[in-house]
Amino acid sequence: MATRSLIEILDKGLVDCDPNGQAGNRHFEEGNFEEAIAAYERLKKESKREIATIYEKIGDCLIRLERPEEAEAALKRTVELMPHSGYFHCKLGDFYRAQKRLDEARAVYEKATELVGGEPAKEKLAELDS
Repeated sequence: MATRSLIEILDKGLVDCDPNGQAGNRHFEEGNFEEAIAAYERLKKESKREIATIYEKIGDCLIRLERPEEAEAALKRTVELMPHSGYFHCKLGDFYRAQKRLDEARAVYEKATELVGGEPAKEKLAELDS
């Protein structure tokens, strides 16, 4: 698992402590992904700023709903919001890898190796090469 920066940890805590975030997490755990997205969207609307963790959670729901184009957009937004996060780059690389878009996965993993929290990307690159 990738190491998260302090701001990522604080944002995750903010999302997990908010009633909408808690509802979204509960719906996600129960497999009610549409309801989870709705809760995360409410949280996104009420937040004073964009939080990458919200987009990550929405992306995870969209992956499970087999809506890859929307999932990709959400995961790309996490990278736009936290461009120095190896963790979010790895999440995007994992998405590309699962979609068999290996060149894109490789490029994102390579970028992640240069960033805080991107240490797991080295192992993921080695797996792509094997």
